[in-house]
Amino acid sequence: MEPDFLEDEDVRAITGNERVFTIMLRNAMFHRVDLASREDYDAFDVLAAKDGWNGDDWADALDPLFEEYGDDAIGIGPQARSPQLFQVTKNVDDNPRMWKVRQVIDDPNGDHSWAVTALVDLDACDAAGDVLLTLQGVSEDN
Repeated sequence: MEPDFLEDEDVRAITGNERVFTIMLRNAMFHRVDLASREDYDAFDVLAAKDGWNGDDWADALDPLFEEYGDDAIGIGPQARSPQLFQVTKNVDDNPRMWKVRQVIDDPNGDHSWAVTALVDLDACDAAGDVLLTLQGVSEDN
């Protein structure tokens, strides 16, 4: 049974404050970049239920990046967290409740040619009360 104060409160959708929700998306995407930098494929297996990609999917997608730039292919410092490396496209396929997000990877050469992309169904996020991403790819010039 929920406490009385929760029953009386008007619960606001997670996407209700666009600025805050966008920050949540940016943090969620960067979390995946951080995991990728550490090649923490076990953590991706845990996220697979939310994202649709398991550790093997990530490993396959990241192999060419690590081959190109070596073990330190993915930066996670201040430049990597820069808002300029995160983009949101709203109204995907003429659906205002579907967004595409893109987190550019900060590589050691500063090429910024690799990125992680995902779709975000705002209605699904509201229903779950959480940020849900449908991973689309990790690739060069995507």
